[in-house]
Amino acid sequence: ESLSVVSLRAWLAHEGFPVKDDEDPGSWTRAVTKSLQKFLNSAKAYDDIFHVPLEVDGTFGQHTQAALTCYLVRTGDLYTLEGHKRIQRPRDNRRSDYQSP
Repeated sequence: ESLSVVSLRAWLAHEGFPVKDDEDPGSWTRAVTKSLQKFLNSAKAYDDIFHVPLEVDGTFGQHTQAALTCYLVRTGDLYTLEGHKRIQRPRDNRRSDYQSP
């Protein structure tokens, strides 16, 4: 069980995009990707790049990666692999008060 996936699922639910599956809550499933894609569409992350909504297909491919990266850069939440913040930007109004479990 992955704590990061459990945390992502909880955060997506808190943001209004609950993961709809009955599989292991610590597993990254197509349902997790679909919820993430719906969230990214609500944040207009893919629109920033391609000016169209991200396809909600449950596939974590290059388009989902690009949208997620765009969202993280825009909100200032992009970190290096070592855990150091890479980009410092002002927070937008999309930030939530969610606290990880």
